[in-house]
Amino acid sequence: MRKSALPKGFPNQIQLYNQGLFVSLKQRFEMSSLRRRYFPKSQDGFTLTELLVVISIIGILSAIGMPSFLSQVNRARETEAQLAVNTLKKEQYDFYLSNGQFGSSLEQLNFPTAQTDHYYYSVQQHPRLTGRLHLAFSKRREMRSYASVVHLEDGHLKECSLLTLNVSGQHSGLEIFYFLVDAIENYEQYCP
Repeated sequence: MRKSALPKGFPNQIQLYNQGLFVSLKQRFEMSSLRRRYFPKSQDGFTLTELLVVISIIGILSAIGMPSFLSQVNRARETEAQLAVNTLKKEQYDFYLSNGQFGSSLEQLNFPTAQTDHYYYSVQQHPRLTGRLHLAFSKRREMRSYASVVHLEDGHLKECSLLTLNVSGQHSGLEIFYFLVDAIENYEQYCP
């Protein structure tokens, strides 16, 4: 009798290995059949129609939401101009109390810049106006301009409420000129 060259128990190991291989192959087969059942190849991606529907819905929603978003952005920019005009008005008031005369430039009022990305700022004077008109002049037609007045009335300083103006840098020069003349000559209508 010949002795086997295989170690003792080796056939049992092969049999166990084959059973494990069979179990793993069986599991793989079951997984692939489940995969095919719930994820058929015909539905691996989206159809062109589905993509077009989604894109059109996104387009409609953005068309509805974009004007609202832009109006909010313009309101924030207008708030910046309102704050600047109120700052100019307060600085003018302080300048008059300190120096006994009105400041005629932005530098005298410690205002840092004559323009920003959206507004021009200026101090206007006129012989008829016993004070100064402060302007935040919009560079865009869809944003409003703002003005304020500090003037003397019966020897006392008087501040006028904030003026909202529907004129911008995109209007013609003649329209802007007429507006400025009217605002300076009729400033009393804004002062209570």
